[in-house]
This record gives sequence, structure tokens and C-alpha cells, in this order.
Amino acid sequence: MEIAYVAVSALFAVFLYLRMREQDRTIKDLTDRLAARSHAEYLATRAYVERPPDDKPAKRMSWYDDPLEEDEE
Repeated sequence: MEIAYVAVSALFAVFLYLRMREQDRTIKDLTDRLAARSHAEYLATRAYVERPPDDKPAKRMSWYDDPLEEDEE
């Protein structure tokens, strides 16, 4: 019985931790927006991680995804 109580308590603690972390991120983002003089300044100071482009093209799922063939004259 004690093991079940410990497991439920641990899961509850993890859930509360993740929820508080998300709330802290939201509060930080809203504070940064409020502190910026303009939207451009907010965007300049915001940490934006751009996703690198894919090296290989996406796998074709159907005939519709085939490249168009130009008529050669």
C-alpha cells in the first residue's frame, strides 16, 4: 500500500513541476513583451532557434507527389 502511495505522490510531484515550469515560461515571455519598447525590439531580443533545412526530400506518399514533367520539344 505504501508503494502505491509513493508512486502516486511521485507522479503528482512531476506533474506539478512540469506545470509550474510551463507557467514560468509563459510569465517570462509576457514580461519580455511588456518590457520591450516595440514589437521589433521584442523580436530582436527573443531567442529564436531556426530549424535546419532537411538534407533529403520528403518521401513521396502517392502519385500526386511525383514531380511534374515538362514537355520536351
